[in-house]
Amino acid sequence: MFGGGDSGSTALNETWEWSGAWSKKAVAIAPPARAMAQMAFDSACKLVVLYGGELQTGQNLTQFYDTWVWDGQAWSKVG
Repeated sequence: MFGGGDSGSTALNETWEWSGAWSKKAVAIAPPARAMAQMAFDSACKLVVLYGGELQTGQNLTQFYDTWVWDGQAWSKVG
């Protein structure tokens, strides 16, 4: 599981999944683009958990304190 990334100077909010090869997932809702986020797998709930991060746009820095979960099909914002 991989979320985000960048294409040089533009942060992306893409969702990619590894199943022997990378595949881009088509999702209706995704966390905003960010860097420096933390991601972990919750084996009890069988969910990928994404927390926080930041996005630098020119001189502006946006810090995220949000939590998202991925169930293998869709992202959901928690809280």
